[in-house]
Amino acid sequence: MISAGFSSAICTRPIVSFSNTIRGVHNHGRVACLATSMSSTSMTATRDAENELESQKYELLKIIQDTQRGLVTTADQRSIIEEAMVVVESFDAGKEIDLSKLDGTWRLQYTSASDVVILFESAARLPFFQVGQIFQKFECKSESRGGLVRNVIKWSVPRLLEENEGATLIVSARFSCVSARNIYLKFEEIGLQNINISEDLQAVIAPAILPRSFLSLQILQFIRSFKAQVPVTSPERRSVGGLYYLSYLDNNMLLGRAVGGATTVTATAHDSSKCKAWLVQSIPTDMPQLAPVSGVLSTADVLQWLAGNSSKSLDIIAQYWQLVPRPSDPRSGDYGYSDEKLRQFGANEGLKVYKALESAANRKLPIRLLQHSGVYPDYTEEPSNLASGRPNVKNVTLLLSDWWGSGVVHAKVWISDSRDVYIGSANNDWKSLTQVKEVGIYLAGCSDIAKKVEIYYDNLWKLAHLDVSAYTRSVWDSQWQINRKVPCWSHYVNSKDRCRSPLPKCMEVAHISGYPVLSDPFMFHIPIETPGGNDSFFHPQPSYLSFAPPELLFGKYYADEQAWVDTIKSVGNGGTVRINTMDWLGQSGYTKETVYWPSLSSAISEVVFSKSAKVQILVAKWAHFINNTDQYLKSLLYSNTLCSSSKYNHCSGKVEIKYYIVPGYNSTGPAALNGAATGNMYPGYTRVNHGVSFGTYQPAIVSQLQEIFNADWNSPYAVPVEPLEEDIRIWFVK
Repeated sequence: MISAGFSSAICTRPIVSFSNTIRGVHNHGRVACLATSMSSTSMTATRDAENELESQKYELLKIIQDTQRGLVTTADQRSIIEEAMVVVESFDAGKEIDLSKLDGTWRLQYTSASDVVILFESAARLPFFQVGQIFQKFECKSESRGGLVRNVIKWSVPRLLEENEGATLIVSARFSCVSARNIYLKFEEIGLQNINISEDLQAVIAPAILPRSFLSLQILQFIRSFKAQVPVTSPERRSVGGLYYLSYLDNNMLLGRAVGGATTVTATAHDSSKCKAWLVQSIPTDMPQLAPVSGVLSTADVLQWLAGNSSKSLDIIAQYWQLVPRPSDPRSGDYGYSDEKLRQFGANEGLKVYKALESAANRKLPIRLLQHSGVYPDYTEEPSNLASGRPNVKNVTLLLSDWWGSGVVHAKVWISDSRDVYIGSANNDWKSLTQVKEVGIYLAGCSDIAKKVEIYYDNLWKLAHLDVSAYTRSVWDSQWQINRKVPCWSHYVNSKDRCRSPLPKCMEVAHISGYPVLSDPFMFHIPIETPGGNDSFFHPQPSYLSFAPPELLFGKYYADEQAWVDTIKSVGNGGTVRINTMDWLGQSGYTKETVYWPSLSSAISEVVFSKSAKVQILVAKWAHFINNTDQYLKSLLYSNTLCSSSKYNHCSGKVEIKYYIVPGYNSTGPAALNGAATGNMYPGYTRVNHGVSFGTYQPAIVSQLQEIFNADWNSPYAVPVEPLEEDIRIWFVK
């Protein structure tokens, strides 16, 4: 916030499938590399410097994210923030300000300017005053030595004006460059506009009951179009102005210092045309031999960021909640642990996320929370508390077993402002942030993708409010060979008996057995920047979304099962498929009837034989390890024996499987939930559970995810699964 006057390398073409339930990555084969004149040493040094800069910027944003834009900071915190700013500023020292980079809209993240902080203090103290987002808008792209800047403050009066954006206050100034880094501000006017009165006040001025009087309508129109401007200068009065030092500037961060020592951190307001992606992971605190992969963000930090920076809406899907530790609850795994021990476990990270959500709810952000029913102890208490007494927070529990006979809400998704989205494996549980190995992806400024995930969310939200008894049928599933319950618009229901889908968006599918297979599923072709990776590829690469169960599909988007199978089968000759999963079972896990499910196992055997592919599978050995898993994995390893069983096979593929064992996985308390929790591979997780997946050909994302996989695969926590011990003799008939 400007504070013056207002006071203040073989190249491969890979694909990655990334979901709540499976992580797969493989290489397709060699493609041409672009030649450059820069030496590899120079390129490496440049990339290292860029990575270090991004890391320091991330650390600065991480430090300020709990300060409520500067409202709640101690002297020690301000000192730490100052030190972090100096480190970032050192990367840009001495360079002249590029006005083309400065041009645009910047959103306030933090300030120590007293005239701005007093606004936040007033909003916190006064129930009739709210401060929304604050922006700086620079207009200087075509200028050489200056331009125009506007400080834009969104504010509101509850009940009279719309929440957060009831009105806009604009302070305009001309600025001129007086040195490489200093600009001189000359304030011109203060304006008030964009008054959006609340629905309650509209009803008082112009009741919805007709006839509305002409005078009432005129009043409404006058308020909506009202615009007041007060000049700051006049012929009789000296202009208000001052020096402002732009200490750091790049494409997404602007740091500033005012005379008197006030500091400001701003970041670019999101541009939907610039989609960025970061991989995200959680690493258990007791795994010191598993180093973080450079450029990968912490799950806890990303969730805090989404909660703290959403300005229009926040939608969350979770299987269950336990962000706040419960050491006094005898039903909880936290029971009996001291506060100090819980801090060592990292429990405070979950508390920070919950506090960030609580803060978002208190600032009247529209929030929707959707989850599975409470699992013992009570895993729906936290969303219920967030919604209690806050009409802006909606909370719903969805029981998929009522619709499909079994199943749970298993996706973990956060959607912010219809433009940013987290898709991953981490539950809303502090253990998922610091005691369980989790992986996810954070897409920022990717409105095309986020809005499609939002459609799926809307379908779930609608489903949770429907009368189950009126919309379900019992049908014969010819593929599973069982009778089972499905929604009445399911493709398993014969078309003449099928009902019209009540969902906002749905896919019309003919009566078929099994998953609806698409020959040409929809692909996003948008450039995705990867600030956390060593390289960013700005040319659009195909990416896709897939969903489960199939009755919730819409448009031409993949069903999860087909997406996973297609990802495995698209491996190139001699390539490698890498899969990381929590559970692996070739049969049903939670359905009442036992169902055989060979889809993924068959796809793996096919690429081992036909493409001589190597398949690496990493399966968690954890507290709730399924007993039959070992037999299924050993039977999959038998593909190696079959592959080499005949000289006529010409088969050189291979299956490698390891168990991922987190220390203390079979202990009591918080460690009991440890494991490589990246989802489950058996039929319930594609037919009756609900999930969301993201897949991409973006090389930098795939390369970094491969680093994460390899770090796990080559770690001391990964133990090979032994093949079948039986003496199996193979007879050859000539």
